[in-house]
Amino acid sequence: DYNFSNKSVTKIDADNKTIHVLEDSGNPIRGYRSKRWKIFNLMEEIDIPGEYYIDYDSAKLYFFPPDVITDKTLEISLLETPIMNFAEADNITFQGIEFCQTRSSAVTLKDIDNIDFIDCTFKDIGYDAINTSATQKAVTAAATWQAQSKNGAYNMDIKGCFFENIGCRAILTNGAGDIDTLTSSNIVIEDCYITRTAQKAFWDAIWMYGCGVTVRNCIISNIPHQAIRLYGVDLTVEYNDIHDVIREDDDAAAVYGGQNELLRNWNVKYNYIHDVVSIQQMQYNATLGLYFDDGELGNTGMYNIFRNMRIGYNSNQAADTLVQYNTFIDITKPISTHGADRLSGDIVTQYKLHPTLEDLHNDIYDPELYYERFPNLKEVVNKGTNPLKFTKYSDNLMVDCGQSVYEPQYVKYGDMSNNVELQGKDIFVDPEKQDYRLKADTDIAKHNPNLLNENNFDIEKIGLKSNDLVC
Repeated sequence: DYNFSNKSVTKIDADNKTIHVLEDSGNPIRGYRSKRWKIFNLMEEIDIPGEYYIDYDSAKLYFFPPDVITDKTLEISLLETPIMNFAEADNITFQGIEFCQTRSSAVTLKDIDNIDFIDCTFKDIGYDAINTSATQKAVTAAATWQAQSKNGAYNMDIKGCFFENIGCRAILTNGAGDIDTLTSSNIVIEDCYITRTAQKAFWDAIWMYGCGVTVRNCIISNIPHQAIRLYGVDLTVEYNDIHDVIREDDDAAAVYGGQNELLRNWNVKYNYIHDVVSIQQMQYNATLGLYFDDGELGNTGMYNIFRNMRIGYNSNQAADTLVQYNTFIDITKPISTHGADRLSGDIVTQYKLHPTLEDLHNDIYDPELYYERFPNLKEVVNKGTNPLKFTKYSDNLMVDCGQSVYEPQYVKYGDMSNNVELQGKDIFVDPEKQDYRLKADTDIAKHNPNLLNENNFDIEKIGLKSNDLVC
């Protein structure tokens, strides 16, 4: 499953072949789930390249290198603070700078405006590479565990940067913009290559908090956990190449968001999400491309290509959602819906995190502003309209896939129509080069001209704009 924690060993009982660990009541070992565990920093277990042991008493490192290290320099960071820490700063550009080797974060920013990182490198970072925060707390969605900050970061470009060997996240945009007033942060993460994050903790490569954040034209790969987490308003994920993620996770997705009915307007579009396969057997074996979870409302996933994973799009009580014009290839369940017990009947008055519609209304700083921007939300809150009535999981293409799973409530109230299932990849432009646009002269392209085809979409728009970062 998605749980991850470090436990200190308190005793090794060799006679009974038992290892005792220091338990944490807030994050217990979940023995009923996938039962994954591994021992690290143990001298006797150094038998695989990359493993190590630190003898703190003698200050010695025992390391089994993954490659030949002749004529190479071995460096160990002792820095326990961020390389740079900014508060109430603005109008600064960092270009072509390498940030590396700290046991903390590389750069932390608080209450800033117009600070950019262009063509920079972040590697060998113990915690986050770039981390924003704020002093002000938002009112909207404050009644839930996802309470947000605001006004912490505005007008920031992170472009052409390379991230590798990051202990936790590559980028966290906590406090971006203002979700109370729907003021966009104008934070753009673009043309970046992100690999090998979350090397020592369960964190996603990019956490999109706040209002008005965009991730565009990035490659995100070789990640043990999720690539992108969505927890905000007006978030855009587009033209990215995301692959080989969820390597050590279960019940998780390349792009994941959920657990709050008010954080909405996520636009996940024109991405190529592929080869999302765990390297080990899990409890659920649920590696997903896109996941709107726990009653999430008001978001879209359109014009994406999903290939080679367990589930392409997964909905757990998500509604008022558009999942259309996507292409699913070699997937066990292209679309899967579940948990819709609360979404039965024409009138819905209770949600996962808000027991009543009044609770939902009162958890918005400026309800009229939100209702004007999001008319469907107004219908849901003021009239109790079942949000599945605004849900469309339609007009998608499934090629060489298994069967999708639609719960009765989704079929009754939503639109699950015109999803086409086909066998054989000869309808695509060039599968060997991973060009999964439809040939324009195929029947399916003519039947559904909104699906990506060689005439209506340039495949070169996906991924990095420049090849300089490709390793």
